[in-house]
Amino acid sequence: MTTETEAPAPSRVERLREIFEAFHAHGAPQAVQTTRYRFELTGEHGGSFMLTLSPSGATWEQADEGDADVTVRLTVDDLIAIADGEIDGRFAVASERIEIEGSLEVAAAMLSQVAPPSPLDAL
Repeated sequence: MTTETEAPAPSRVERLREIFEAFHAHGAPQAVQTTRYRFELTGEHGGSFMLTLSPSGATWEQADEGDADVTVRLTVDDLIAIADGEIDGRFAVASERIEIEGSLEVAAAMLSQVAPPSPLDAL
């Protein structure tokens, strides 16, 4: 008799890598200009990362310097929870778990550039 075991959950570092790779894979199909977002992640395995969205795609890089249109500050755990659907990003902003410096309009546009359109958008 064979029993199946669940695969171990990915570590924080692996999960962050998966999130960053998903941005590369998905690209930014709705981007009409280049916009740079600095993510300042706190906590274990945190750091400063630059997400660049442009008509040619999306890139992530570790970047301690450089100009960004919007800076987003949050914990590594909260980024992973948002990516996993455990926390709604709007709730995280409203509850001040995420700090946004720069244009809120540009920050909101990031979501539409990286997320596929919702079927509800057609209604």
